[in-house]
Amino acid sequence: ALGFIITNTKDIVDPEPERTEVSVEKTWIGEKQDQVTVHLLADGKQVDTVELNEDNNWKHTFTDLAVVNDAGSVIEYTVEEAEVAGYTTSIAGNAALGFTITNTKDIVDPEPERTEVSVEKTWIGEKQDQVTVHLLADGKQVNTVDLNEGNNWKHSFTDLAVVNDAGSVIKYTVEEVEVAGYTTSIAGNAALGFIITNTKDMVDPEPELTEVYVEKTWIGEKQDQVTVHLLADGKQVNTVDLNEGNNWKHSFTDLAVVNDAGSVIKYTVEEVEVAGYTTSIAGNAALGFIITNTKDIVDPEPELTEVSVEKEWIGEKQDQVTVYLLADGKQVGTVDLNESNNWKHTFTDLVVVNDAGSVIKYTVEEVEVAGYTTSIAGNAALGFIITNTKDSKPEEPKPEEPKSENPKAENPKSEDPKHEKLPQTGEATNFLVPIGIVLIIIGLWTLITKTSSKV
Repeated sequence: ALGFIITNTKDIVDPEPERTEVSVEKTWIGEKQDQVTVHLLADGKQVDTVELNEDNNWKHTFTDLAVVNDAGSVIEYTVEEAEVAGYTTSIAGNAALGFTITNTKDIVDPEPERTEVSVEKTWIGEKQDQVTVHLLADGKQVNTVDLNEGNNWKHSFTDLAVVNDAGSVIKYTVEEVEVAGYTTSIAGNAALGFIITNTKDMVDPEPELTEVYVEKTWIGEKQDQVTVHLLADGKQVNTVDLNEGNNWKHSFTDLAVVNDAGSVIKYTVEEVEVAGYTTSIAGNAALGFIITNTKDIVDPEPELTEVSVEKEWIGEKQDQVTVYLLADGKQVGTVDLNESNNWKHTFTDLVVVNDAGSVIKYTVEEVEVAGYTTSIAGNAALGFIITNTKDSKPEEPKPEEPKSENPKAENPKSEDPKHEKLPQTGEATNFLVPIGIVLIIIGLWTLITKTSSKV
């Protein structure tokens, strides 16, 4: 009797989901490889792969990617690279601004520096057939040689390491297997070579008068002359200057064999100190003395190196950043990087080893830049790249409001011109402010005038 109302409701079609894209770029510190494989991960799961190489300029953009997953949560996109042997990988950036993957060539320890040590044998008195000499490295025997007429009483130990496993310079010395009836004296050093002198032990002479022979030798640059004193039982009794004119040799003659007490006099020699040289005296009064002066080693200028640093930005650049250079973890240098220096700097004249003889490890660190994430790639040998990535927060998708079945109910006043509002431009407010200020000033002036009149 009242009839029917048939209502048709429009089906809601889900809107196309929002899409995004993620870019990735490859950089190298050191020699480039032919290509690398990069995986795209969504919430930690691999969803795509690309090969980066020269053909695609080492860049790629993963496109048409969903922003939210089935549960309605924003998907976190990351990238990872298939391992490249001999390189260290550093990944900077994020899905919003893109990723930069930097591969740094691993440092291969260079061939260690090598050295050699020479040794020579001299005799004062009758020679023996041969002697055995050991080479010591930091006090431990590492090599042996027999010196004789066949090798002209000389030998060089070659292909010797300069530093030990701890990075300290090795101290090389030599020692001789004892020869019965002889006294051994070793002069020199590893840098200039060693001279081992064997002196025949003296048998007390019987003659009333004797002589004492002295000869001068040099290891390193010769001086013009040296002064040598002859001592009898420790007391100076004669002096001679040795030089090129007397071929660096002299014999003290007509010397008494015994003193007034009837005891055999012990003759020795000593040399006036020569600055910059170490003196070694071998021999005895019966067979003669050899005085050897070895030039002292002056420490060479330390080896120097340099460390370069470069600044990159992912996102908006700042005016400048401050970078510290650290040596074994301690700050030793500072630089401000900016457009003026093209965001690059090289720390120069840096020593390679510390006072303990160990190789210094140089690193860099950056003063924190608010709103950026810092990534440091590289090493002291090849240089460092510091990348600052602008922090960003992905926007949560806004849920759609359900559509009303009655369009008029959504905006009941839209058709009533009485309810239309003028746009709030702020022009009325801006006009009233100066008027209010003027009225306040007039009121204050009137009050001050009345007060002055009463007084």
